[in-house]
Amino acid sequence: METLPRPILSARGRRVLFISTTWNRIVAAQDLNDLFAGTPIEDLLYRRLRQTGLLPEREFHVTITQPGKSMPTHYFLDMAVLCAQRSLDIECDGDTWHSPPENIRTDNERDNSLNANLWHVMRFNTIQLTQDMGSTLNIIREAAHRYGGVMDPGEVVRRFGKDGQLGPGQAVLDFS
Repeated sequence: METLPRPILSARGRRVLFISTTWNRIVAAQDLNDLFAGTPIEDLLYRRLRQTGLLPEREFHVTITQPGKSMPTHYFLDMAVLCAQRSLDIECDGDTWHSPPENIRTDNERDNSLNANLWHVMRFNTIQLTQDMGSTLNIIREAAHRYGGVMDPGEVVRRFGKDGQLGPGQAVLDFS
């Protein structure tokens, strides 16, 4: 056990009991989301979303109440971008995990349930995330814009222009 020189906080006040992580992530973390050790494509997309000011939350827990079911359903989203009118569930679909027919069926059920509960589900595959990141980021930014802009942790709405940059009067966040 070692005491850190500073606490690793969650900008949104998320509380987590356990995160599988590495020591290197712990010493470099600026925010709770930096601790998650995801797949390489999840880590890549997280870094790029954060660099562009889209403020993703990793492994975001959502509880859904479904019609006809007595117990709620719990999901962990790869990344959530919380928007003013409808939030984004961004899923990084690695080719190996998401291609078997049974996984496709459960992904469809999950997507339908989340969409019915005002989440906009966006799925990106390995090629989109490794070879066409610019287009992927544009699609995510456009969706965030369509749903009223990204809510930052202080409940301020952040809007982006067509060029992908923060709009006039929008504060720049420094993540260094």
